[in-house]
Amino acid sequence: MTLFVYVDESGSPHALKENKKNYYSPYVLASVIIEDKDVKSVSNQIMDFIETVRKRYNISSLEEVHTKDLVKGKKEWHGIDMSIRVQVFNKFANLIARLNILLNIVVATKVTMNVTIRKPEGIRKHVITYLLERLFMTEPLYPNHSTVTLVFDKSGSISYEDINKDIKDAFKYSRAKPTFRYNDIILTLKSSKDTPPIQVADYVAYVVGRRINKQSQYREFNFEHVFKIFEDRIRKCPNKNTYYGCGLKVWKIK
Repeated sequence: MTLFVYVDESGSPHALKENKKNYYSPYVLASVIIEDKDVKSVSNQIMDFIETVRKRYNISSLEEVHTKDLVKGKKEWHGIDMSIRVQVFNKFANLIARLNILLNIVVATKVTMNVTIRKPEGIRKHVITYLLERLFMTEPLYPNHSTVTLVFDKSGSISYEDINKDIKDAFKYSRAKPTFRYNDIILTLKSSKDTPPIQVADYVAYVVGRRINKQSQYREFNFEHVFKIFEDRIRKCPNKNTYYGCGLKVWKIK
């Protein structure tokens, strides 16, 4: 049996290096775990949501939910009233909360603005390692699955070659004991438009990044509110009622 893991990012390691107007964007990788038996159902629910929004608000060009565009009113959301965009934003969180999925999220942020990032590529490598440790190097959550298909958004900033190398290095150098072997993993890059669960990863990464940066709200978009809606989808630590350090790992760079 195959386990599917859909991954998307918010921000970039290079953005951590920049300090514009005393602000920097955290780097976030969010993953959505779905068992193979549930992939079709989850994808269909997301596509049904998009179809409903397209028809209800007469947005004929809408093919996917890209969270930054939705919040900023760009591309197909340009000219759409903010009250409508906020409704869609909140309803998508409600949909995520109902899906049979599990979330694992890793955030790289700085302790203070004065921290200097010299090698952004090294930040990405560590974040991918932390994510893989939570997916494949802890107590197995899905013991009946022998292979994993790891799906990244192909429009992201990471190339197939770089991801593949970072995965190999994670399995080679991580101190965690893997529950899967590298050879058990199939890596692929797909478009978010054709792969609806990536849109969920995009949404989660965007919201968590804003929340970690203490930006609980942007205009009428309440990031804290929607985070609370899908919070129960985040993987909890074994035998504990918390997800901090497990399903949500925050790496504070000193």
